Amino acid sequence: MDSSTRNDFIKKMIKKIEEDELKAKELAEQAANTDNGADINENNAFQPTAGNTGAWYFYNQQTKAFGVNDFIKKWGNQRKNEDNWRRSNKQSTIDPWQTTGQDSLDANKDSLAIKQDSIPSNTKSVAYYLKNIPLTKALQDSAHKTILNSYYALGTIYREQLNNNKRSVSTFNTMNQRYARNEYEASSYYQMYRIYLQEKNAAKAEECKNF
Repeated sequence: MDSSTRNDFIKKMIKKIEEDELKAKELAEQAANTDNGADINENNAFQPTAGNTGAWYFYNQQTKAFGVNDFIKKWGNQRKNEDNWRRSNKQSTIDPWQTTGQDSLDANKDSLAIKQDSIPSNTKSVAYYLKNIPLTKALQDSAHKTILNSYYALGTIYREQLNNNKRSVSTFNTMNQRYARNEYEASSYYQMYRIYLQEKNAAKAEECKNF
């Protein structure tokens, strides 16, 4: 598509993102208002109700509602689902044996920060989405090369590591249909040949052998 059509497409996509965010915000506000407006009688919360005498805690809706409300009052309702969420200082709980790779991360931090400064960060701008689109022939060729390599790697992983011959054959066929006479074509047919031999499908194996 030309630049004008491409920009119009991105603008429509941004508008859709803004609409989705607005809906999500409205739903969150409604949920917050529901939590804040809940009127629970704490003095009677643990009293058994009709039909629930002797019932387990979670079968008593009044008791369960009191527990939820009490938790929100004390801890809030925006807690992340993570380990040691009650601790204000989580650093002391980190396993010292799980720090592998930290040195290399620190070494790359400065260069990464410099790169990020030059990248548009406003997700509501057209430039943000244009930055990764391969608009030149060289960039497009590089993108296709990456896709081709990924197809072959994926087909090989399905066969050798996941033992999923069906998905392996499907991936190799898709690769060869999308990229005719690619550099992995012969290797992919050899892999499919071995798959069909393993599955005792002589006809398909012969097709791959004589492709």
